Formats: sequence, C-alpha cells, structure tokens
Amino acid sequence: MTLPDRLFEASFQLRHRGQSMLADLLDEAASILANMTDEKLPMTRIQREILDYLNTYNDENGYAPSFEEIASRFNYSSLATVHEHLSNLERKGYITKRHNEARAITILP
Repeated sequence: MTLPDRLFEASFQLRHRGQSMLADLLDEAASILANMTDEKLPMTRIQREILDYLNTYNDENGYAPSFEEIASRFNYSSLATVHEHLSNLERKGYITKRHNEARAITILP
C-alpha cells in the first residue's frame, strides 16, 4: 500500500470517528502526494463512466454536478457510493475535490 493510500485509509477511519477536520487535512496531503507523479493509476469501467459524465456535465453547465446529480445519473441510492467513486478518482489523480464545498470537483489534465 502506498503512502497516499495509507493516508486516505487513515482519513476514512478518522471521519468515522467524527474527526472530519483532521480527515480533511489527511485527504489533502494524500491528494498532493498522489499527484506528485505523472503516472496515473488505471480506472475501473464505472470510474471512467463517472469521469466522462463529469467532463460532459462541466462542458455543458460550466460547473461540476452535485453528488445528488451524480447519484441520480447512475441510479445510486446512497451518496456514500458517489463519495467512494470520487475519492478513488481523486486518489488515482484524475480529479481534485475541495471538501465541504458544493460542486467543488476539478478534473485534472
């Protein structure tokens, strides 16, 4: 397991313990470390579909979709599923997201 992966895992555990501020800092550190290399990890099929949707939505509207809109588009009943997919895309270096902000997803080149 890489250092960014360990940081993401630690932030997940902290978030479940109610320590969201520290979890946000670990997420940010993990994202920075993950993006320090030019090589990106491969995506799953559904991650590719979500990234394509993010690109299309952003091109059409000028801003990112909400978690609710993503959940609706992919027929997810839980926003946690959306969060998990977006966290994985962020960990793999395809997007960044600012925590506690609406529509705060940025697609990386």
